[in-house]
Amino acid sequence: MDGNQLRKAHKRQQILQTAQQLFLEKGYLEVSIKQIAKRAGASQVTLYKYFPSKIALGRAVVLSMIEAGYTYYQQIIDDQTATFMEKVQQMMTESVAESEALAPSFFHFLVAEMRGDNDDQTVQTAYETQKQHFWHTLMEQGRAQGVVNDAVTDRAAMTYVDMYVSYIQKPKDATKSQKNFDALHADGEILTQMFFYGLMGKPTKDEAE
Repeated sequence: MDGNQLRKAHKRQQILQTAQQLFLEKGYLEVSIKQIAKRAGASQVTLYKYFPSKIALGRAVVLSMIEAGYTYYQQIIDDQTATFMEKVQQMMTESVAESEALAPSFFHFLVAEMRGDNDDQTVQTAYETQKQHFWHTLMEQGRAQGVVNDAVTDRAAMTYVDMYVSYIQKPKDATKSQKNFDALHADGEILTQMFFYGLMGKPTKDEAE
């Protein structure tokens, strides 16, 4: 990659990171292309060279977040110094924090992209491509440590995950979507605990105490 290509790649990444910061902080609807370009130190013309529309930019942000999320959680799974329970606790804590960091209108945009409402399945495909490998690896570690109930198959776990995601994605009505979002904020940690402890089966005597 020559110097010009490196500069272009750097500028694209700078715009992408700026857009993500603003979308998370203020929301998708509340932020304009002009604001993003200004904070990124670029003109709107330059921004449109990399991202032809606001939807395209928002989609790129969501794709980047999905990729970064899978990469980060895979690093947690690959940590040989942590037990399965320690990994689960870390992922539970951070997943709740991540959901709480989403501005409402950006959350709704993310959901729309996951549903393919904007006539594009790129985000759906990116999520599905890595999902099965991630959960299979996590389940296998839990079984190997005698923590995950052997009766719980990968297929059953994935069905639960899909049901959880579908609950958030399903309502297209803005009011219903907001209610689901509020529920996730209020009960996200409890819902996550219900899922993981369901995988583990009955708690041990020490855990129960």
